[in-house]
Amino acid sequence: VKVQRPDVDRLVRIDLGTLRFVLAVVRLLIPSADRMVDTRRLYREFSRTVYEELDYRREGHNAERFARMFAQQSDVVVPAIIWEQTTSRVLTLSWVDGIKVSEVAALTAAGVSRLAVAHRLTDLYLRQLLHHGFFHADPHPGNIFVQPVPGGFKLAFVDFGMMGAIAPHHKRALATAFVGVIQQDASVLASALEALGFILPGATRPELEQAIAHLLATFGNMTMGELRDLDLGELLDDVEGLLYGDLFRLPYQFAFMGRAVATLSGVVTLLAPEFNFIAAAVPHARELVGQNSLAQVLRLVGVESVSELARVLLREGVAIAHSVSALPRLTERVMQRVESGDLRLVIESPDLDPRVHAHLGTRIAVGVLRRPVPAWVPLTVAGVALGALALWRRLPRR
Repeated sequence: VKVQRPDVDRLVRIDLGTLRFVLAVVRLLIPSADRMVDTRRLYREFSRTVYEELDYRREGHNAERFARMFAQQSDVVVPAIIWEQTTSRVLTLSWVDGIKVSEVAALTAAGVSRLAVAHRLTDLYLRQLLHHGFFHADPHPGNIFVQPVPGGFKLAFVDFGMMGAIAPHHKRALATAFVGVIQQDASVLASALEALGFILPGATRPELEQAIAHLLATFGNMTMGELRDLDLGELLDDVEGLLYGDLFRLPYQFAFMGRAVATLSGVVTLLAPEFNFIAAAVPHARELVGQNSLAQVLRLVGVESVSELARVLLREGVAIAHSVSALPRLTERVMQRVESGDLRLVIESPDLDPRVHAHLGTRIAVGVLRRPVPAWVPLTVAGVALGALALWRRLPRR
């Protein structure tokens, strides 16, 4: 049972007021801070998340959504919400126990492979971020438990007050960035970072790609233990060009995702310093590349699915065919007006003698309207419409 402390909302307001004052001082002392991160929007995002955490009913709904996401994964445990004993200030859940994910000695004593736990935990977070767009934003060791079972283990998650959501267009760009990291492709990663808002306007693309390529080559294949043991000064020297060279910024929407990834990295490093993120992430990259091959083609024409493409083709094809079929009738009507003198083309030009306006306008109109419609226009439109109709009929109905 989780019970909210009395008067906690007043304490939260005081703390948020203090944070707002500190951010204002930062903007005053470091005017360039807002180029690195929009501190005002970051404050609003943080305030929204904190107030959402105070509503325990919302936390219950978050837990149920998370459980639905992994309903087919038998090794993922989420406590059930007992709604009859739950209010906005009291949350009642089913009992969950296990070994805290940071208790490495206990995991070893229970015969659980710490490297396997690191792999599975990373796999689950990649699925949250790249596939579902909804993730547990507070993966500290007190919120993740390992339950040893014969032949393996289960992972139990608790505390769903702080959750992150990724917009669909950001999720697609995030998946592209992920593939760029795995493939060590600086150009792909740079394009994805621009789409996500991580690159400041005016950044020089060759300079940006060169900096990203250097970071990928330097850190891309390191284990978590090697990254942990890096000299901090050396690391800052390597990323200085991105952080202080008017290239990089942190979009406020990704602040909580960055915090979650940093926390998870610490947990994984503690579990298995030999863990290699790139090796563990390759299967996800292959899956995303397979999915994106068709998705990228569809997005080129502004649609999200084959069924939507069929609907657009059918709608637009019929509309264009109807317009083309009406051309002879409209042309005849316009020609009658031209010949009777009821239609004139007015050309306004200070360099043209006014006396030639009417004569020139009539010649232009008649010359254009007497040109025949090319045969490929109605044939192409008819072909598109028929093809779209056939495709539409073959699509499965939902």
